Amino acid sequence: MKALTKFIHAVLCTLLLICFATPAQASSITTVVDDSANVGSHTSLAINSEGLPVISYHDITNGTLKVAICKDEKCKSRVISSIDNDKEVGFYTSIKLNSDDFPIISYFDQTNGDLRLIICKDKFCQKTIIKVLDSEGIVGQHTSLALKDNLIPVISYFDQTNGILKLAVCHDADCKNKTITIVDESQNVGASSSLALLNDNFPVISYFDQFNGDLKLTICYDIFCENKNIITLDSKGNVGGDTSLALTKNGHPIISYWDATNSDLKLAACLNPNCSQKIISRVDSEGSVGFNTSLVLNSKDLPVISYLNSTKGNLKISVCSNIDCSTKTITTLHSNGQLGWFNSLALNQKGYPVISYYDLSNNYLKISVCSSATCTKKTFANIDNSN
Repeated sequence: MKALTKFIHAVLCTLLLICFATPAQASSITTVVDDSANVGSHTSLAINSEGLPVISYHDITNGTLKVAICKDEKCKSRVISSIDNDKEVGFYTSIKLNSDDFPIISYFDQTNGDLRLIICKDKFCQKTIIKVLDSEGIVGQHTSLALKDNLIPVISYFDQTNGILKLAVCHDADCKNKTITIVDESQNVGASSSLALLNDNFPVISYFDQFNGDLKLTICYDIFCENKNIITLDSKGNVGGDTSLALTKNGHPIISYWDATNSDLKLAACLNPNCSQKIISRVDSEGSVGFNTSLVLNSKDLPVISYLNSTKGNLKISVCSNIDCSTKTITTLHSNGQLGWFNSLALNQKGYPVISYYDLSNNYLKISVCSSATCTKKTFANIDNSN
């Protein structure tokens, strides 16, 4: 009897090991959104009030800014428009939809070295207003856009000429007037900025300190960020590239980012609004991972992160089961070819991940729509408890 009990115990342990260690089997639908040329870099994705994806991106062949408005959840049908046809524009796009579902996009004009903003006056961007927001030096890389009151643009960006982090705050929906503020003027800071607004519309910005190789966070105490608290969140190695920031319902910053020293994906979870208490965790360390991170929070305020395995060119996603992501489901969505570059993540109305990205192998813009909240066919597959 004891021998039989030991045998059953061993079988159960083996089965549990398989369940928790077998790589997750991806469950998603992929659509080629644009294959008209070499297109699809610098993507940014939003979901409109009908649950349909809207994607801004760069057309490499023509050097233009494009937008794809999907007519169904998987983007099998869509309207694609070139909305800024000046040469070498559309880098570092960041898209948001206003309360009417009209796209608003910040981006970089590489020819002139300017920060630009395009304001669509309809859902399909047939009518637009293009604004040059900052042209003093080479400015406007690494843009991140949020909308005050779902209407008025607020943008963080990198000033390459001076090596500083800046903020542009529009005074009205069409940005007829604006205020530009220097947020952090430490030496060579502000790349990979990611911006979110608190309930009082005060900005919170994560970014990379290139000089020191650190992850930094600025918490603003007014809309123009004249009063602020600048924090170094992680300084262990060369960390803080490709930041992506979201705020919990209580205003706690959560940031995914790349650890270049170890080639890992990391997460900083603030436990209070001023981030005086935080947890730093290592989400994925299999190969060279964590490049091009994009983070959102699900309905439970838990992180969902898409990112690139740059060694294999794979698109991956981690769906966290707790705030520090010490328990999560990691799925490789695509493992054939150089897929997943410039990825941008959002959750649809079902809470399922939707990811736009650049297929480097074919030079296409693609979108993947997951068929479950974890993007897996096996609910308990690949639960990874490593830190």
